[in-house]
Amino acid sequence: MNIEEAIAATLADWHANPFGWADANCDFSVADYVVRLTGRDPAAEWRGRCSGESEAHRLKDEAGGNAALIRQGMLSAGACVVDTPALGDVVACRLRGLELPGIYLEPYAAFRSPAGVLRSRMHELIEAYRCV
Repeated sequence: MNIEEAIAATLADWHANPFGWADANCDFSVADYVVRLTGRDPAAEWRGRCSGESEAHRLKDEAGGNAALIRQGMLSAGACVVDTPALGDVVACRLRGLELPGIYLEPYAAFRSPAGVLRSRMHELIEAYRCV
């Protein structure tokens, strides 16, 4: 699957299926995109360890914050850090006071939250990862 197909399939999935803290939260949702694109799972270490919102926050806290969790997962899946994101790269951004993973869509990024799918300019890029 190429990047454009993986993005389209991922966004369709995000719109069709509800957000869930145990298996479809922001981190798992972006990890599912990486699996779709590369076959490698940046969230493999955490799958099955999260049954709800409190566990999701605990995993993030144990990692030193969500940006650190995203970094750990992306590097474990073989992604490399890039200075400037390109279409389909995974980004970690600070948005509305939260550290969120997203998919870069040039010039916007797509993020998944309990409120739904958000496409937004990246207000503060923390780090970007190239998967392919």
